[in-house]
Amino acid sequence: MPRLSVLIPAWNASAHLASTIRTTLIALPRDAEIVVYDDASEDATAAVAASFSDRRVRVIVGDSQLGPARGMNRLLGATDSEYVARIDADDLCHPFRFALQRREIERGADVAFGTLLHFGGRYRYPRWLSRGRLGPQAVRVSLLLSNPLGHSTMFARRSALHGEQSYQDVPTEDYVLWTTLAAEGARIVRSAAPLASYRHHRGQLTATADWQQRRVHEDAAVRRAYSDLGAEVTGVRPSAELPLRGAWTDAGDVEYLAALRAAVDALDGGEGRFVAELAKGRGLR
Repeated sequence: MPRLSVLIPAWNASAHLASTIRTTLIALPRDAEIVVYDDASEDATAAVAASFSDRRVRVIVGDSQLGPARGMNRLLGATDSEYVARIDADDLCHPFRFALQRREIERGADVAFGTLLHFGGRYRYPRWLSRGRLGPQAVRVSLLLSNPLGHSTMFARRSALHGEQSYQDVPTEDYVLWTTLAAEGARIVRSAAPLASYRHHRGQLTATADWQQRRVHEDAAVRRAYSDLGAEVTGVRPSAELPLRGAWTDAGDVEYLAALRAAVDALDGGEGRFVAELAKGRGLR
């Protein structure tokens, strides 16, 4: 049994999937596998994945489209490794990624992330946008302000997740999972090192008009996860009317926002400065 399964959910990803698998194989430890789930693609995604003769690459082909959340749950159900990682089917894995993240887990983290380099699309040259290490408390506070965790860099103890029910079928399935785990007390960290390169292109899911038009911040699951984490971090449950995006300059919820501001101010060092910038962007400082 492999100790690590790297999960790659893919839909119509034939243009970039080969480079994702190649770079992941370079970084892959000996006791690990790559599992690609082709979500009933309409292109050659399955053929590209199957073209790799390396026995560490396994391909599952779906009969009908499940979507990102249920696709990840199927991948979790199809593997039984001690650790699981994720990379998007159009991103590039960095060579030292898994060795660094396993050390984070061995030091006590339940879920470990890294930062991302951004390339393609409007980025003519690779850009390192969100920098700096975040410890468990900084992650918890940050998730109440933004989402500083790149899904494509996730590395987790399987025991920290919820098995085949880990991801809820909502547009921001990753954010809902991180906030839920954080509220439950999971130790989530983000290393300063860039562990993957995030590709921007017109074909990616988050660039489609259908995804952008969804009012993701009004989703009941998103609001419930946010409310639970907010209450856990600050001791005050945010009201159902608190807007989850945009500036809070004219928002009510004075008691909750004051408690959140105190949680931001309690952080120090580099992570304190990072979270303070997030708070400033929300009009909290």
